[in-house]
Amino acid sequence: MIFIPACVDSSIDDEIESTSIEVITDDLNFSPHYTNLATQSSAINTYDIKFFFGPYLIDGTNYGSYFVGLNQGAVVKAALDSTHDFETAEMPITWCVDADCPPYENPGLAYDVYDDTDDLDSTHYMIGANWADLGSYGFDGGHGIASFDSTVYFIYTADYEWIKFAVNWASPDSFSVKYALQNSDGSFGNTQEIMAGGYTTLAYYNYVYFDFSTGSIIVPDEWHVGFTASPVYSEELQSMQYVPYVLFNSDMGVKVSVINDVIFDELSEVPGTATWLETPGDFIQFGYEGEREILVYHPEPPYNHKVIVENPENVYLVDTGSGIFKLTFPAEDSYASGILQYIYEQIQ
Repeated sequence: MIFIPACVDSSIDDEIESTSIEVITDDLNFSPHYTNLATQSSAINTYDIKFFFGPYLIDGTNYGSYFVGLNQGAVVKAALDSTHDFETAEMPITWCVDADCPPYENPGLAYDVYDDTDDLDSTHYMIGANWADLGSYGFDGGHGIASFDSTVYFIYTADYEWIKFAVNWASPDSFSVKYALQNSDGSFGNTQEIMAGGYTTLAYYNYVYFDFSTGSIIVPDEWHVGFTASPVYSEELQSMQYVPYVLFNSDMGVKVSVINDVIFDELSEVPGTATWLETPGDFIQFGYEGEREILVYHPEPPYNHKVIVENPENVYLVDTGSGIFKLTFPAEDSYASGILQYIYEQIQ
């Protein structure tokens, strides 16, 4: 990864050094890229899943339940295994993506979906409380719930790892879970079992964050903009393919506005007509097949199966809460073979 500072006109605001930063990422096919715009740091430790107590309806009454959420900002995805056997469950995903790979069915890999029409909870979860056997409530003599029929999930993490994951049980103060990391040949390593605690049932959404890379509960680093290669299933090829996503981190309260009538060099303040996007549902639209998709695959001539920056004239204002930055991907070919060029500058 390369940072290239470029001095520009500093007369915009005497209190803000007007310097644009050009970044050329490492190959996104091999590692993701998350950036804190304020500190100019890309040494980011983010989470994969979060444990918490959340609202849950049973016959119209909200009793609450124990949830596992995916990192929406980093487009962490999960799929439900059909075998209900942790030791034998396997999934032919990452280890074979070439044209001569044996075909396989769509595994149903998906991220947590934001839905602002749901009055109870604005997120529909891939795992959530779906693992729980409500009939087992109180199995521990308290308020514990055990897993339903050994439910197993596969998770694609924020750091490009494949994980086999299952909840054993959960209680008002902790989760018991097990997981195994997938090896490069598709097999899985040794099963790890951990206890994850620290949330409370006295309030909803008191998140405890877990990182599979370190195998530990963490306090996630702050990042605002990210870029990743995320798996999607190709019906034509009958296999998983990895496509680039542009990410904005809703966990940090980031807001984004798309400006298409002022060029990057001339944009020195927030236009009065700017409208702001701020939900996970808004931000996922900047990714694969979204209505605001930035990095777009074109099979047709003259691109001939290339990914390009679809609207390089667009400028993206990013409000981090402590400052506002302008961001651009300056040319159609700013993305090439997994390497991305972007430029940003603080304007407020």
